[in-house]
Amino acid sequence: MDPVIQVAGIHDIEEAKLAIESGANWLGIPLRLPSGKDDISEEDTKHLIEQLGSQAKFVLITYSSSAEELTSLVKELNFDAVQLHGDISVEEVQALRDMNPSIQILKSLVVKQDNHSQLLSTVREMEDVVDMFLTDTYNPDTGAKGATGLQHDLTVSKKIVESTRKPVIIAGGLNPTNVAEAIAFVRPAGVDAHTGLEGKDGRKDRHLVEKFSEESRRQFKELDEE
Repeated sequence: MDPVIQVAGIHDIEEAKLAIESGANWLGIPLRLPSGKDDISEEDTKHLIEQLGSQAKFVLITYSSSAEELTSLVKELNFDAVQLHGDISVEEVQALRDMNPSIQILKSLVVKQDNHSQLLSTVREMEDVVDMFLTDTYNPDTGAKGATGLQHDLTVSKKIVESTRKPVIIAGGLNPTNVAEAIAFVRPAGVDAHTGLEGKDGRKDRHLVEKFSEESRRQFKELDEE
C-alpha cells in the first residue's frame, strides 16, 4: 500500500483540486458534524467526488454510529472510505462492513492524557472489522476530538502501531515542519493534516500542502530504504 497522505476538512472543489495537485492522495470530508456546521454541503460533496473521484480516495469523516445512516451516505455520495470518529459498537461496524464490502473502514483513536489502555482495548475489539486505525488528538479545553491543531504524545501512536497488524495513520497537529519527525518516530502507514495546512483565512494553503506532501513522501521513502 502506498503511504496515505490525507488532507482533511475540504471546503469545496477548488480546495480539493489544490490538495490533489499538491500531492495529497486521500481527502477527508467531515459531514453531519455534531455542531451542525459542516464545511461543505452533501450536495457539493457529491458533485466534487463525481468530478475528482478518479484522482484520489475520498473519505467520509463521521460521528455517526448507525450502519444504516453511514451506508446511505456512502452510497449516495460515492465515498471510498469511512473514518469512524465517534463511539460506535463492533456490531454496527460489522454491519457497515456487511452492507459495504468494497469500502475501507478506519476507526479513529482519540488520544487523551490517560486513555492509552482504553485505546489498546479498542484496537483489540475492532481489529477484525476495520481496515485501518487513525490516531488523533483530544483538546481538554474545548472537548474537540480532532481538528484541534494540537499534537498528542506520539509514544501512544507508536505503541498502537506496534500492537496491531492493521495500518495506522497519524493525525493531530501535524504540519510541514513536524511531519517527517513524526513519521520517523511512529513509523505509520500514513499521515493526516487539517488545520496545520491552512492559512489565516482558514483555507488550505498550496505551499503548506505541497511542503507537507514532500516532507511526508521523503520520510516514507527513507523508511522503505532502511
